Amino acid sequence: MLSDQPRTTRTVLGIGTIIHGAFLIGVSVVTLPAALRVAEILYAEDFDRAGIVPQWFGPWHLAMSHPNVLPVVFLVVGAALVVAGVLFTKGGGLRAHQWLEGALLSAMACCLILAVALTPLSNMGGDWTRGVPAYDLSRTVIASTVAVWVDLVLLVATAVIVKRTRGQFA
Repeated sequence: MLSDQPRTTRTVLGIGTIIHGAFLIGVSVVTLPAALRVAEILYAEDFDRAGIVPQWFGPWHLAMSHPNVLPVVFLVVGAALVVAGVLFTKGGGLRAHQWLEGALLSAMACCLILAVALTPLSNMGGDWTRGVPAYDLSRTVIASTVAVWVDLVLLVATAVIVKRTRGQFA
């Protein structure tokens, strides 16, 4: 029974990492297009008319200029997590462990940046009333903001567990 514990831990961590990767792939498909659309609406309706663009909007302004870059980054990081999770689950040894740590670190950085950027964006669109075309987009961004913050916490927990079990799977 004792010999099955490292294998079970490795399998659970690997499957959890695969789920994190699938979530980031979903973020690139659902969250980012909705967030970019909300940013475009805010810029056109609020900021451009007033002539004042807040500092927190800078990353969204850049993302609107290059709308395909951000989704591709999250798609690649999500795919890297899926591959790392599969290799780790299969027992790839120390290299798989190191690759998993690197993929988790990249995913944590991406999630932190996205969570910080989504927070003011979701607050700005939160007061749109039902019936406005952007209402559904705003609700998607609000739900996605919460989901990204939760995933960030789970990624940190996964990374801590992986770090603590480094020598266990060699």
